[in-house]
Amino acid sequence: MFLDLKQYLVPVESAKITNYKAVSAYEIIIENKNVNDLTEFSYLVNEGRSVTDSYKYMENVRRLYNSLLKEGYKETFREILQGSGVQVSVSCEMEFMRLNGGNHRFFGALFAGIDKIPVNIVAFDPRIFERWQEQDSTNKISLRRFLDVEVQNALRSRRPAWSR
Repeated sequence: MFLDLKQYLVPVESAKITNYKAVSAYEIIIENKNVNDLTEFSYLVNEGRSVTDSYKYMENVRRLYNSLLKEGYKETFREILQGSGVQVSVSCEMEFMRLNGGNHRFFGALFAGIDKIPVNIVAFDPRIFERWQEQDSTNKISLRRFLDVEVQNALRSRRPAWSR
């Protein structure tokens, strides 16, 4: 399943203030800052991570962003095996709500101008499970397939709540 990133341009403005990973993506991709000058680098060091480890980590993030800029979003072997893309949860209204799996990939893809990225539903509102049971009492359709279809239908009809 793919998520259309054009829907998320408005909330990113606030994320650039509150989410240090969004700030890093902006600082690296748009402002082309050095690792030592990144907000996230300072955050990691202030949180007790060593300067060397923080630098290595941020260099890996920079490589990820450079790859997104040059090659677009490419699924890793691990993503293909374990479920692709940014990890999301789904509300009862079938709207995406992000989790903490894939912040750098999400914001990097957004600032790199990539339109769509793969997502993996990793959590959902329990009421969705109840709807699945009511709709398909014989369980002929898997819960995963039910989620995929319901989310796709919801995305066609409206924008996700966190994109407003």
